[in-house]
Parts: sequence; structure tokens; C-alpha cells
Amino acid sequence: MSRQLVPVALLLLLFVASVSVPASAQQGPSSVRLFLDCERACDRSFIRTEISLVDFVNERTASDIHLLITSQRTGSGGQVYTLAFLGQRSFAALSDTLVYTSIGTNSDDDRRRGLTAAIESGLVRYLARTPLASDMQISLIRREAKDQPTSSSEVDPWNYWVYSMSGSGDFNGEESANRGSVRINFSANRTTEDWKIRLAAFGRYNERNFDVGDGETITSLTRSGSVWLLAVKSLGPQLSLGGTVFFNSSSQDNTDASVTLGPAVEYNFFPYSESTRRQFTVQYGFRYDFRDYEEVTIFNVTSESLLRHSIQTELDIQQPWGEVSFDSEFSHFLTNFDRSLTASYRLELDGGADIRIAPGLSVRFGAGYELIRDQLFLPLSDISDEDILLGTRSLPTGYGFEISAGFSYRFGSIYNNVVNPRFGN
Repeated sequence: MSRQLVPVALLLLLFVASVSVPASAQQGPSSVRLFLDCERACDRSFIRTEISLVDFVNERTASDIHLLITSQRTGSGGQVYTLAFLGQRSFAALSDTLVYTSIGTNSDDDRRRGLTAAIESGLVRYLARTPLASDMQISLIRREAKDQPTSSSEVDPWNYWVYSMSGSGDFNGEESANRGSVRINFSANRTTEDWKIRLAAFGRYNERNFDVGDGETITSLTRSGSVWLLAVKSLGPQLSLGGTVFFNSSSQDNTDASVTLGPAVEYNFFPYSESTRRQFTVQYGFRYDFRDYEEVTIFNVTSESLLRHSIQTELDIQQPWGEVSFDSEFSHFLTNFDRSLTASYRLELDGGADIRIAPGLSVRFGAGYELIRDQLFLPLSDISDEDILLGTRSLPTGYGFEISAGFSYRFGSIYNNVVNPRFGN
């Protein structure tokens, strides 16, 4: 056989193999069809392996149940999963919503098993309306009193506080260059229905050395650190009042030390209880800034006090047809009127969407733009070529942007009950 005929023969072989698949592998499902919509919230392979009560399908419009799973982080470091069972076809009039909560100390296996059990519970009412109902057996394991969840009135020895600490470091090099870095993080969080308190501290040190020949070495040092405190009081199902205190130090931004503090009010056009599926918030706040610079700035100061205000909006929607998000923020300095009333401000716009536009076809795109007029920290002295090339100093700029787009198209068999982990996923 000539080399030109080899590709044709291979294509022919693949075609014959595809049409000769046993009919049993291509026939319709024998039970309820489920479309599992939880790309970032669950272990899909584990769920398909553990649940044999339904036939999993790859296309939403071919399913009897569209299961949309969204999640949010809890104050203890766990996750709250919202399971929206959206009936379709013969179940179009039957929808339900369940909630599963994992605690912060759960392992990944505990979490995925708990979520799988919640999915099975939600499927019962649908399977009970099929011929499979006659084969169903439901059992309930009654725990002893000592195993029952503790009463909400019991005193929490930690008073709802959750602490976390982490650190890391690395060093690598070659004959003419080496690099090392150290990072530390600390957080303390307290979350109740009435209050949300967040405390976080972060520090980072990076050093890079380059041998450029003739015994000359270029050294690049960057360091940054911050402490951030947020306290929010719930004022109702859609209104919140909060305040922040932020300490910061950054060699890249010519800042030896700075402190920012001030109040803000936020309104959600939807109840916060619906935030796993949709939210549209507007936040307005005042901030007082005190900054101590490492070098004299372009405005010929080494320190200054500033007052600014800002308004932010955030829209997040997760629905069966896809996801949409949009964020915007406008901040403006109110002090030093001779240079800030018209010149010192920043506008940020970010948006994205992942939308199913046809069976098997989804498109996603995102875009972001910043109009930058508030780089008050820029040093008066010229930035060296080394700092520019190594990115150790922020450069003057009037704007920034990013654009992304993509699509996915899936076709062929809509059934995917089989899980085969060989050679990874």
C-alpha cells in the first residue's frame, strides 16, 4: 500500500469502527436522563461512578433533569452547595432546590461523598414518578443522641472564629542567575448572620541576581506586605454597612507605608440568600489615605494625606443558559483639588459570559478596561532600564485592557455514564 493511501485507510477503519458499535451502546436511556452542570463545584467522575440511578447526558436539552450546582465559601472554610433540580420534558412542572453544607475540616472525599448523597436525595422525587419506583427502597439511619448535631444554643468555644496560617519559600538558580522568594499568609475570620469580620495579613520578599559578565551582577529586590481588616453589619435581606482598614507597603509602588480606612454601604437588588444564583450589588464608600513614599513623587512630596470616594457595582448571574458577570468601579480623590478634581481618578470595567447558544455549543468571552489617572505614587526620578525590564517598578500608564474569547462544541453520543480513569483524565 502506498504512503498516500495510509491516511485514507485509517479514516476508513475509524468510520467502520464507529458504525459497528453495538446498538446497545447507542440506544436511549432506560431511566431518568440527568445533565450535571457543575464545572467548578464538584467531582464529576466520582458522581457518575457512584450514582447509577440515572443516565448522565452531555446535552442540557436532551435531559429530563438539569442539575445546576453552585457553591459559596462559609465562614469556617467549608462550602455551601445549592442544588437546583430543574425539571424538563415530562418533569417540566417539577423543580426543587436542596442545600448541602460541608465544614472546613472535611476532606475532599468527605465533601464529594456528602454532595453525592445530597444529589441522590434530590433524585428520589423524580424516580418515584417512573416505573423504577416499584424497585425503590428507602431507608433512614437513625443516629444515637450522642451523634446528633449539637444545638445552636451550645456555646462555641471559638466564638465562630476561624484561623489560617501558611508560608512558603523557594530558591532556584543556574550558572548565571538565581532567584529566591519567601511568602507568608495569615487570616482570621468570623461569620454570623449579623456580622462578617475578615482579618488578613500577607508578606512577600523576592530577590533575583543576574551575572551579566565582567564580574558585574544585577540584583533585583521586591518586597510587599499588607494587613487588611473588614467588618460588615447586616441591616436586612438586601442592605449592609461595613468598614475597612488597610495597611500596605510595596517597593514596586514606591510606598514605604500607607494606611487606608473608611466606611461603605452596599445594597443588593436581590436578597443575599439568592447570591449563589444571582446578585447585583451597588457599593458606595469613603476612604482616608495616608501615604509615606520611599522616594519623592512626581508631585514633589514624600508623604501626603488623601480623601477619596468610590462607587462599585457587581452583577453575577448563574442560570441554566450559562453565566454572566460584570464589575465596575469608579474612584476619585477629593483632596488636593488643584490636581485631583479633574485628573486623579480611576475607572475599572470587567465583564464576561459563558453562554450556551445551541445544543452542544457554548461561547465564552471576557473583557476588561482600566482608565488610570491616580498614579500619585510614581517617583520623580527616572526609572532605570533594569527596573523596567525586571518589573520591579510600576510604570506610568493611562490605561490597561484585556480581551479573551473562546468556544466549545460537543457532538456525538449524549450518554456518558462510563468513567475510565486510565492515563488520567
